[in-house]
Amino acid sequence: MIKINKVPCPIELTEKVKLDLTEEFKKSDKSVWQVDYIKNALLDSSHNKCAYCECLLNRESNYMEVEHFHHKKKYPDEVVEWDNLLPSCRRCNGKKHAYDTKLNPFVNPAIMDPKEHIILDNNRLRPITLEGENTIEELNLNDSTKVVSVRHELTEATNKSLEFIFQDVLDYIQNPNTRRMNRIISSLEELLKEGEAKSAYAGIVSASIINSPTFKAIRKLLLSKIKWDSFLEDKYIEISENALTSDEYLFHSYIMTKT
Repeated sequence: MIKINKVPCPIELTEKVKLDLTEEFKKSDKSVWQVDYIKNALLDSSHNKCAYCECLLNRESNYMEVEHFHHKKKYPDEVVEWDNLLPSCRRCNGKKHAYDTKLNPFVNPAIMDPKEHIILDNNRLRPITLEGENTIEELNLNDSTKVVSVRHELTEATNKSLEFIFQDVLDYIQNPNTRRMNRIISSLEELLKEGEAKSAYAGIVSASIINSPTFKAIRKLLLSKIKWDSFLEDKYIEISENALTSDEYLFHSYIMTKT
């Protein structure tokens, strides 16, 4: 999960339209939010990903659903309020269901930075706030078969790529040549793109890169050879913003507050 930057409210969703749709929902229980201008704007906000688990939407079985952060039945006046709508996959939307986010703190990735509430621990999410704890529990974000297995595949692929790059760097140090360095830079650029906000599971992939001792060694070696250019540094800064920390101290501190 990463912070998402929602696009402005669609121009079609005027105050009058919101009022009319809200009244229609109250009278008929109709899914008044199921209109293209709402769904497309939500997808644009999250780069076509679920706001919670970051799976790509509208591909294979991951169909996009409009998620009401404050539940539509409990808070019908917010049924088409732009700030209350998020793009979600069916799994996350179904898990959250009627959970009351006004009574129970919950991470809203459109207005909160998830990494201030959640850390990554061996491909599992751990809470460092009550918001994080409720979010992980209600969405079952540590489901071994549906979620953790995907994270494991991604981190394994990332580590494999880092191993190849690291070996290339060591070979370059022993035998410097332009062709090998170009390959190193190109491989790094492609890997860092996987941690960009627009990529699926950016929070996990970026964390796998940023927190990796192998990546830190690669970066240090390239910096010493003046081969770490401005493009790589910009990408490094960008994905650092997405990366969940693995600081176990934060998790232990939160757990201690509950004992």
